[in-house]
Amino acid sequence: LATEPFAKILGPTDAVARFRGGHGGQPAQERTQAALKLDRAPRTTQARGLMRLASERDFPLLLKWSRAFSAESGDTQGESSEVLHHTINNRQLFLWEDPKPVAMAGFGGLTPNGARVNMVYTEPRSRSKGYARSLVGSLTHKLLSSGQHKSCFLFVDSGNRAALTVYESLGFKPAGRLTELSF
Repeated sequence: LATEPFAKILGPTDAVARFRGGHGGQPAQERTQAALKLDRAPRTTQARGLMRLASERDFPLLLKWSRAFSAESGDTQGESSEVLHHTINNRQLFLWEDPKPVAMAGFGGLTPNGARVNMVYTEPRSRSKGYARSLVGSLTHKLLSSGQHKSCFLFVDSGNRAALTVYESLGFKPAGRLTELSF
């Protein structure tokens, strides 16, 4: 067992409840996340614009969006500069442009059979125009069509109805529930 205090834990809801009960009910902020899985490349209608690979020249914008996403989602840690550089350099972060960047999405968390979609964010003035749906649809199509991944998965705040609607429209199916405790 760790001797340092935990800042955050994430796991299946029942396991987190057992953990919490065994640690004296230590005060924590709790968030529930839905785990969603996609096994087939989606067919999507595209919003105006196109997907492109993010580059280092996009870094200032991506850092701004990462911080905005963290603030909106209540995630106090967010993506660090190092994580963003790593994701860009590994060609795992994409933008949707119309004609300027309006949304981002990446992937990571590679498993023997899948890839985790992450860092999905649309700038506020560009929301409700289909950009996130087009970007996530194009990205998952690319990943699943490559032959390297049998599935894509992601985690989304259970209360984020707009995001859940987008992912379900692409064919993502529920795969479980996770609870995150931040101490």
